[in-house]
Amino acid sequence: MAKIVCIANVGERDLYYNVGSTDAPNFCHFELDKGDEKQVAQHLGCSDGARYISEKILQRLREYQSEAQRLRYPILKTVLDDGVLKSGKAIDKLILVVTDQPAPPQTPERFYCRDSVNSGRVLKELIKRDYPTQVRGIVVVPYQQNPTSREQTYEFFGKLLLREAPEAEVATLHVSLSAGVPALNDSLQEQALRLYKAKCRFYEVVPPSESELRAGAEKGTLQPVSAKPFLRDLAVSIIEQLLNRYDYGGALEVLKMFQAVKFWDDEVEAVLHHAEHRLNLNFGEAAQALQRYKNSQSLRSWWQTAQGPQELDRVIEAYFLAEARYKNREYAEMLWRIRAVFEIGNELLARAQGGRPPTPQQQQVQQLLNSLLGLKNLSNDMLHDLKGVSLDKINRAFRPPQRNGGRANHEWLIPTLREIVALLSNDANLDNPYRQINEYLLRKLRS
Repeated sequence: MAKIVCIANVGERDLYYNVGSTDAPNFCHFELDKGDEKQVAQHLGCSDGARYISEKILQRLREYQSEAQRLRYPILKTVLDDGVLKSGKAIDKLILVVTDQPAPPQTPERFYCRDSVNSGRVLKELIKRDYPTQVRGIVVVPYQQNPTSREQTYEFFGKLLLREAPEAEVATLHVSLSAGVPALNDSLQEQALRLYKAKCRFYEVVPPSESELRAGAEKGTLQPVSAKPFLRDLAVSIIEQLLNRYDYGGALEVLKMFQAVKFWDDEVEAVLHHAEHRLNLNFGEAAQALQRYKNSQSLRSWWQTAQGPQELDRVIEAYFLAEARYKNREYAEMLWRIRAVFEIGNELLARAQGGRPPTPQQQQVQQLLNSLLGLKNLSNDMLHDLKGVSLDKINRAFRPPQRNGGRANHEWLIPTLREIVALLSNDANLDNPYRQINEYLLRKLRS
């Protein structure tokens, strides 16, 4: 059964302790150098700092049940009462993340004393007492590195969440963002979005006023934080990386993953399907994908060229596809595009000559096309070769007409293809249709 999980970072203002009396309460927080912590430390007879204050409270809490009456935890209580438990469903696991840095001298005392490790343990005792059935399990997890390092905190939460709350086992992940060190909260939010996406629920708490806190206010005001803007940014970021690799199928899979927070038009999916089919030279299906949008000013030209691409358009497109596959190291796929350049290029060249002696430019194109013959043959061999295509094979099969400066043969491949297409089209400024598609998709996704 999928679980309800809640996670929160614990900070210096998660707990308030009454140094006054029942009739004249004076609840104080533990944040260092703010004045309150000195009153609490003096009252308890311990050193300043959340680590030492909470350690003393934990001892007293275990000895005297009445000590709980001196404590308030308004941030986490608000998240539990007004957020997570509002639906009436119990929390299967509550994860409290605390700081617990190495002892001095490895960690300076001014930072070590502020660690929330004992505050987390106090909170665990209080929540077990206040929510005996609503919270079924509580774990206190120490973060033992520098809590201001984004790189370390990000890695920490990635591992923690996978270990304590595997995504497949989680129905909803509730995340409190109002306490603890900013770097820890930022990393928690980012990893939660990355791993759980639309399963996330985020909360911030507006604390009670200073006078209300002093008087012992138990809760603040809950402010749910919409995950949709963050999920949108995450989805667009992932898709942008995939578009840079011309991985339109991968981009469609990402949209499926974010379907619960759909923020895109159906047109975006249609263009992705069009590009995926087009990339695989399935022009009929590419045209069909845009059938609904054939009268759109933005998409009409793509629909029309997919309807019945001219041979010159096909050879230009095959070049850009070969370039994309080369950059992605998808060499077997690249060979099929090179084969198209070779075959269509020769057809165009023969038609242009019309049985007449070739011009110098046509001779140049023929020489360049001939250099691809070994690669064309290699594409035939690949039908029976299960080992794939290596650069060594490409280097042996491709013989560039001109070499320079000890570069490997394959390094001349894309420049050679571009020269062929530029000469056939009499256009040195070739326009990549897939770059246009990618730019269009990103505009739509970001608008």
